[in-house]
Formats: sequence, C-alpha cells, structure tokens
Amino acid sequence: TVDSGDCQRTGTSTITVDSNPSFAKLDDIIQCGNSVVQLNPNGNPTYTYNWEGPPGVSFSQGSNPTVSLPSTGVFFVTISTSAQSDCFAFDTIQVNRVELPSIAISPSDQLLYCEGTEITANASSNGDLTWFDENGSIISTGPGPISINNLTESVIYTVQSVDQFGCQSSELLEIQFIAAPVIEFDPDLDTDACFGESLTVSLDSPDAITWTTLGGVVLSNTNEVTIDELVQDSTLIVVATNDLGCQSESLLTLEQLALPERSPDPLVTSICLDSELEFELPSQDSVTWFDINGTVVMTGNSLNVSGLTEETQFFIEYLNDNGCINFDTLTVDVFDMIGLEINSGDDSQVYCRGFSPIITSQSDVVSNVEWFVDGVLVGTGSDLIDFFPRGDFQLVAIAADNSGCMESDTIDVRESFAEGDITGPESLCLGEESVLTYNPNFGSPFEIQWTPNIFLDSIGTSITIQPDATTTYTVTYTNGDGCIDTTDIEVLVGGFPELPLATTSNDEICLQESVELDILNISGDEDITWSPGETLDDINATDPVATPTETTTYTAIIVDDLGCSEETSVEVRVILPTCTEADVFLPNMFTPNNDMLNDVFRPESNFIESMTLVVYDRWGEEVFSTTDANSGWDGTYLGEELTPDVYGYHFTAVCINGFTFEKQGNVTLMK
Repeated sequence: TVDSGDCQRTGTSTITVDSNPSFAKLDDIIQCGNSVVQLNPNGNPTYTYNWEGPPGVSFSQGSNPTVSLPSTGVFFVTISTSAQSDCFAFDTIQVNRVELPSIAISPSDQLLYCEGTEITANASSNGDLTWFDENGSIISTGPGPISINNLTESVIYTVQSVDQFGCQSSELLEIQFIAAPVIEFDPDLDTDACFGESLTVSLDSPDAITWTTLGGVVLSNTNEVTIDELVQDSTLIVVATNDLGCQSESLLTLEQLALPERSPDPLVTSICLDSELEFELPSQDSVTWFDINGTVVMTGNSLNVSGLTEETQFFIEYLNDNGCINFDTLTVDVFDMIGLEINSGDDSQVYCRGFSPIITSQSDVVSNVEWFVDGVLVGTGSDLIDFFPRGDFQLVAIAADNSGCMESDTIDVRESFAEGDITGPESLCLGEESVLTYNPNFGSPFEIQWTPNIFLDSIGTSITIQPDATTTYTVTYTNGDGCIDTTDIEVLVGGFPELPLATTSNDEICLQESVELDILNISGDEDITWSPGETLDDINATDPVATPTETTTYTAIIVDDLGCSEETSVEVRVILPTCTEADVFLPNMFTPNNDMLNDVFRPESNFIESMTLVVYDRWGEEVFSTTDANSGWDGTYLGEELTPDVYGYHFTAVCINGFTFEKQGNVTLMK
C-alpha cells in the first residue's frame, strides 16, 4: 500500500515456491577400456540437467548422457526441477577408465594337434580365467594347463578373463587338427624266412619311416629294413612321420620258419657182417639220401642197403613244406657175432616177494643187454636191478653188440613169500593174561622170533602174555626159502598201577555242614560214579560236595578209557546236635545304637526248629516276645527306646533232632 498523504493505492505481488530437486547421490563408475558408460541411468527425465565434463570430452546433455573417456575424468552436474526454476542441486561423478585384462596363451594361440595324441595349453592374465569350447561350454578355469585330446577335427577355444572391476576380455585359441600318417603294408609283402636266412622288408609311403625293435634299437631310417639272420620270430615297430611332425605307429611281425627237424644226437647204427640194413627216420618232411660221393641213393624216410663190409656214411637232406632245408649224417658200423649166458647157466631162480631177484649175465664181447618178461622190457644192463616182480615168470635176456648182432637166454623165476597177521586182544587190564598168535600164509618149515621176549609161555606161533604197560609186540617170521615177514601188534594196558584212594577234606562234620570228597592216584580222564548219591551235588565228579544227614560211607567206582575199573570208599561221620548251650547261644549284652554291630538280642543256632523268647524289665513287666528265630529284640518298647539296664529273659527251643532247650537269664542293654 502506498500512501501520499492524500491518496492511497494498493497493489498485489504473487511469489511461487518450487521444491528442491530430489535425486540419489551419483556413484563413481568404472569404464572398461573403450566401452560406453551411462552417467545417470536412473535419473528423473523431467528435471533439467546441466553437465560439465573433462576438457576435450564431448557428449550430449540430458538426464543420462553416455560417454567413452580416453582416461579417468570427473563430471559436474547441476540439476533443477525446470528450466525456469531457481532451485538447484549439485553433484559430481568420477568415471574411472580401467584397461581390459590382458591374456597371453602359451605355447601359442595357434596350435597343431596330431591325431591320437595329447597337447596342453596355458594362459596368464591379471584377471580370473575361464576356458570355453566351441559350443560355449566351460571346460576349465584358471591358468591351466588344460589337456586337449581325442580331437577329430579343428576347433577354436575361447579364453575369457574377468578382472576385479568386472571388466572382461577374451582371446581365441585355434587348434588345427592334423590326421595321423597312414601306414599300409602290401598284402603280398614277404615277412617270413627260414631259420638263419636274411629278410628285407620295404614300405611304400610318402612319410619318413623309422624301423625299431621292441627294445628301442633303431634298425633303419629309410623305407626299407634288412634282417641279416632271422633266428626267431621278431616284431618291428614301424613309425611314420609326416611333414608336420605327426606320427603313426604300427607293428610288423617277422616269422622265422623252422628248419626241418633232425636228430639231436648223431645218427649211428650197426649191422652184422653180410646182413641187410633197414633204417627208418621219424620225420614228417621230405627226405633224400646221398652216398659219400653225393649220389642220390634213395628218397623217403627209409634207407634199405645190403652188402656193407666196413663203416659207411650216408648224407641226409630234409625239405619241409615251407621250403626250408636241413642236413644230417648217418654212420653205419659193421660188426661180428656175440654170445650170452644168465646166472652162469642156472635154469631157475627163487626170489622173495617185495624184493628184487638177483639176476646177472655174462657175454664174450661188449654188448648191451635188455631183459623182457612176456615181451615187456623190464630192465637194461648186464645185471637186472631194481626189478620188483609179482608171481612166477620166465625171464628173457637179449644182448646186442655194437654191430647190432643179438643173442638171447632164458631163466625160470619163482616167487616165494612170507606173509601173515597177528591175532589177539587189542587191550588188557593190569594182571590179565592173553594169547597172541601169528598166522602165516602157508605151513612150510619156518623160524619165528617175538620181541620183546618177555612172555609167560610160547607154543608154535603163539605166546601167552601178561604185560604191565602198553606194549608193541613184533614177530619176525622166516619161511623155508629164507623170506622174512615182520609185523607187530600194540596191546593197550589199562587199569591203575597205584590204586585210587577216596579221601575227604574233613572226615567228621556237624549236621547240615558239607564236605568235599576227592580221589587220589587218577589222571582225571576216567569215568566216575559215586554212591549213595542222594546227598552229593554231582555223582560223576572227581570231587563232589557231600551234605550227609547221618554218618555215611561213600563209594566211588572208577573206569578208565579201556574199561578197567577199581572201587574205593571213604566214611564221613556226622555229629548230631545235643540241643544244649553248645548248640544254642544267647548273648548277655547288646548295643542297639544302629552301628550294625550287636544291635539285636536274639539266639544264635543252626539247629532250632521252633522257639519262644520273652524279655522282662527289672519289675517283671514283659517288654518283648517272639517265636521267630530270625527276629530279636531291638531295645524298644511300644516304639520307645528303653534306657540302658539289665533285663531278664525266658527262652525255650525245640531242636531239629527233637531235643528241648530251656534257659532263663539276664541281658544287659548298653548304649
């Protein structure tokens, strides 16, 4: 209002109040490498923003500008609620440019993979690494190494690194698949040779070829290898290497073809003068015979010649199905005739069964002798040894000298034998007699001897024995031909060398007491039976416990494992009660103070069958009575403890034997 003194004028002005802009404080952000970042992604688009950036950085204004800085920089922003508002807010935001993490792949980011092998790769980075296969699947994390195998084609792996700011980068690992060289052997390749022959093997391949043994010895670095002497089957390792260094390996077996078999020993035979030679070779191969001049004499396994008058050699050529050849030589000796005689001309010989007969031969010249029974060879040499026949037979000796000339002689051989068994008891008890008899196989003249020679009587082949311990009796029987039989029998002797003795730990006990019985002079393995058994805890025990009610004689019958028995007895005397003060005790003092010692006044006896106990005070008043032998007076009356004093009692009892005991007396109660 304006007043001039005379006039007044009034006007109005309106003031509008805007609210301050509201927004969250801007946080600093990370820019990974050359990436584009948003300065205010959550800004209110209705506000007015005025941004100022680092020098030289151009960007558009607005609520959320995007920038990509070459280096770390700070942005200033002024925010108002509208373009006409004078209400402002201010903030700053720093964009920290962080370089992307670096990745180095070793040995290279481009690798060659040979088929069927395994390679490894590593990576280093200032971030955390992850490996991906061509399908984007994670195959490993960390720097490695990773193993790459079983590839069948070229692949590209990706190595990704993420640093502490979340910035990430990646590199590619390119792996080129190289197929393994192919090793192909000619199906007509010759890979076998006869024993000791040389063998050359070649391989047509564009790759570099190396031939080695299984032991690693290099034989050749060319496409061809030669084995000078093949003496056994051999396996070679063939390695092909292509121009990229990839290898393939194959095994080639060289077969050594066996030579025809020949005799391991020199072939030598002999014939008698003017006789025919027939010699057979046990060979499956083709055989050709040559004389000393190299002329073919015969083909086939057999050599048949005659008219030889001196030592002659024949050469042998073997040819097997593999085309391999071997050679040998046969020497033929020519000799005169010989003579032979058995046991200096005896016609017969006797031998004992189980023994070798004594048979010898003599001849005029050095010869080899073979012995036959029914056409079966049973021995060789001038003497027949270690021949154990059975029964009667005819023995034939055939002697052959070095020329193969032979002569024979025969002798009849008869078997003689002494056999038998012993009959008699297998066991006896001490003091018993019995007879042992040897029963021979036949009744020819004989000699017989028994050991030990301690027996009661001897008649023919029998003896009467009474052994005092287990004894083995042996008989030696000799028949008329001098053949001997030795056999034995063991006679077990039972019984008791020292008589068993029944004993007791106490031969006199009181009624209702127990005592242990025992038996001396036994082993403990015997069967025992005690009687009478009514008062024993175990009638078959060695040491039963007896609880007799009267004097009793206990008898034990002891039987050993051979059935021999003995009997022994022991008496246990039982002292019966007299039902006097010797059997019934009444104390003259007790102390009912609950110390568990003498707290109750009562009779002590093992023989009371019934009783009555009455206790009086000094004025004759009854303070306690009972008929139970197991209960007593505890020093109270009507639940009250009585004072220490002398009290009288009257006691009567009937003992287990029917006797009666009666007593009047005094007992002192003390505290």
